[in-house]
Amino acid sequence: MRFHETNKFDISIQLQLEFWLEKAMNQYDEVGARDLANFVNDALYGSNNLIYNYMRSINVDYISLGGGKRAFRTLPNLLKRGVYYTDEYKEYENFLKLESERLNCGGTNMEINDDHIDYENIKW
Repeated sequence: MRFHETNKFDISIQLQLEFWLEKAMNQYDEVGARDLANFVNDALYGSNNLIYNYMRSINVDYISLGGGKRAFRTLPNLLKRGVYYTDEYKEYENFLKLESERLNCGGTNMEINDDHIDYENIKW
């Protein structure tokens, strides 16, 4: 993994993104936003070399819920999959390991089949 120096400008942009994301979440649903706040502020394990796989699986599961406040309030439970040391993280890590062994490929070479999702007509 390669790290890049973060300067004050980078940090200011990140803080603005956090601010607007939290504002939008709270305007949509204060109850769901409370549980999501920690994920906006750095709960996800970004140094995971398979973070793409984790986030894609969370995305597919979230979209499969069909949108609305029920899905929004379920999102924190789905995001636990991306938090290091959680049971959800370890379970998905084991799943990826078994799948990569079964397919005889590295985890970074695997992709989720989401052909069943109609991305063009998603209702948020």
